Amino acid sequence: MDIKDISYDPVIVSTAKEYFDAFHSGSFVVRFKKAHRDAILAEADKYRNETPESLFAYARLISYASDAVSAERLEEARTILRRLIDEQYVPAYNLKGNSLEQGLLEPQDRASAAEWYLEAHRGGFLIGTYNLGRCYYLGMGVDQDKFTGAQYANIAAKRGYDAALKMVADQYLTGGNGYPEDPTRAFMIYKNIAWGGFKFAIVQLARCYLEGYGTEQDYRRAGELLIEASEY
Repeated sequence: MDIKDISYDPVIVSTAKEYFDAFHSGSFVVRFKKAHRDAILAEADKYRNETPESLFAYARLISYASDAVSAERLEEARTILRRLIDEQYVPAYNLKGNSLEQGLLEPQDRASAAEWYLEAHRGGFLIGTYNLGRCYYLGMGVDQDKFTGAQYANIAAKRGYDAALKMVADQYLTGGNGYPEDPTRAFMIYKNIAWGGFKFAIVQLARCYLEGYGTEQDYRRAGELLIEASEY
């Protein structure tokens, strides 16, 4: 059974495939459509005071829309990011890694990205912990080690980070990397975090209904979930 057998709506089919492809390629920053970029830039302009949190929010929003903003905006975001790193603002370490991984504010360099994720992890930033795990799991900028990757994800999952919880559920789905095969547990994790609108979990939940992983096959429910995912 393929996604196209669930729905013949080309928008829904392509959106679902985009979510699958984005996860399996290791890309968790999906470039935004123009309407989304415009909304991001409007939001970014609200963050221009001098608090580290506001400066960080501005730099992050500009990085997400980096292929649609002026050179002046990009340089401003780079300057802010350098300043926050100099001030040892730990979330900035993760943003630096994200920028290097995706080639957002600077040329892509995934080995350096992994090093910055490690610094974010050492600083106690759980998203950095998850991203470091993803690097090891996918062999992105480091030698591939799925077991180590899953263990880093587990650290972030225990603190409730949705992307890490999904990664842990992926291990339970088929077993391996220190996790027993337990599709029912995987299904329940996907179901719990899908309620919050996390699109990758919604798509994986649809996959469970599609294939009968941890639940009874339900093609109609799978189709409904893919439609829901396409709306986020």
